[in-house]
Amino acid sequence: MTLSVLKDRHLLAALLAGLLVRVAWLLYTDTRPASDAEAYFDIAEGLASGLGYEWLGRTSAYWPVGYPATLAALFAVFGSEVAVGEVLNLFAGLLAVTLTYLIAHDLYDRRIARTAALLVAVLPSQVFYTSVLLSEPLFTTVQLAVLWLLIRALRISEAAPGVLRQSPTVGAGAVGLGFMLPVGDVLGVSMAGALVALVVLAVVAWRLCHPAMLAWLAVGAATGYALLIRPAALTIVVAAIVVLILLLRRAEPARRRVPIACAVVFMAATFLVVLPWLARNNAEFGVGATLANNGGVNLLVGNHGGANGCWSFDPADAPLVAGPGNELDNDREAGRRALRFIREEPLEAASLIPRKFDCMWRQDSSAVNYWNSFGQEDPPGEVALPLLRITADWYYYGLIVLGVLGVPIWARRTPSHILLPLVVVLTVLYYLVFFGDDRFHQPVLPIMAIWAACGVAVLPAWLRWRPPAPLP
Repeated sequence: MTLSVLKDRHLLAALLAGLLVRVAWLLYTDTRPASDAEAYFDIAEGLASGLGYEWLGRTSAYWPVGYPATLAALFAVFGSEVAVGEVLNLFAGLLAVTLTYLIAHDLYDRRIARTAALLVAVLPSQVFYTSVLLSEPLFTTVQLAVLWLLIRALRISEAAPGVLRQSPTVGAGAVGLGFMLPVGDVLGVSMAGALVALVVLAVVAWRLCHPAMLAWLAVGAATGYALLIRPAALTIVVAAIVVLILLLRRAEPARRRVPIACAVVFMAATFLVVLPWLARNNAEFGVGATLANNGGVNLLVGNHGGANGCWSFDPADAPLVAGPGNELDNDREAGRRALRFIREEPLEAASLIPRKFDCMWRQDSSAVNYWNSFGQEDPPGEVALPLLRITADWYYYGLIVLGVLGVPIWARRTPSHILLPLVVVLTVLYYLVFFGDDRFHQPVLPIMAIWAACGVAVLPAWLRWRPPAPLP
């Protein structure tokens, strides 16, 4: 079915439109990496040259390894050039259009899928991020891939028989073996062990002879990659667990072994993908290291005296960001200071929550306001910049309005339909813990475009002042 869907001429037209506007933007602008983008470029260049993950001349894990490692793989083949990262963003954007179409097609119908694909293809902020070497374009695409795989896995789980060929204890034992294999201090050893364990999981899924098992294995592997790009992918993990619980509650007692086995496979595959990076970080920085050594810093950025909800930092705390000493120790100290502020000033900390929300959702133009303007030799001119900013913001506001109109279509209670709003809500809650920035809502814009496409589908009914009927 998927291959036939991809032959849809409307999807091909949307992809062509997306390609043209992104190429035009890349020809118009000449963005050089700055701030976080410059750090990503330098780390990727070091990885490609065999120096390992280094930042500021020392071993680091300040950001997760997924995005710079992906860049490094391309740098190793095509050379360390900004254009290589821009081409990666270009293809990630086109794949995001395709995945948006597939998700909307699976959840609703072809008409909504076509509209959603076109809305994402020419979405201004996502076009503007094509020229910026940040993790947003890649993470957006990977998150969409995970969501599509999740929807497919849910459909298989709901439709397939609930009988396993062998007892789940066999699968659980094999999964336990998989967890034992990667233990070690060396990145290469742990990567080899994780690969072996993933193969063991695949064999177990095949031996249990249930199609849902392999589907959830694919979801777990993709989720692990998403976590290596941004820890915010924890929202996907939580969403997947919630929908699995819904499946478990709906299943008859005799069929509950399948959702349980799928949950085990999903969590194991996710963990095995990230385990080598965790093992490396614990070897370099000490026990307790996580995916990135910036969680405490980000918590402090959004929770300190004088914080405004957006990126704001007390200069006295600056050494914790890029200062000397153990990176993990600095991050933990930053986290302690943030938690102390929350304990000592609970009312002020609570008052920051709506400000964080505002910073995250108020506009959609930071790509052109900052990342394509800051420190550039030839930024957009005095006339072009306001026009680009207005275009991005009002297109975004239009998606929100259309999404609200489409509520009768997309607001459903099945596990597959709950998935998208659940990811959006969890994403909001995740960043309200730290601080707000409109970069953070980029990965959920395709979801909002799907809802906006639902709004377009029912717009004639609203214009006739008649409540639109839900799709069958």
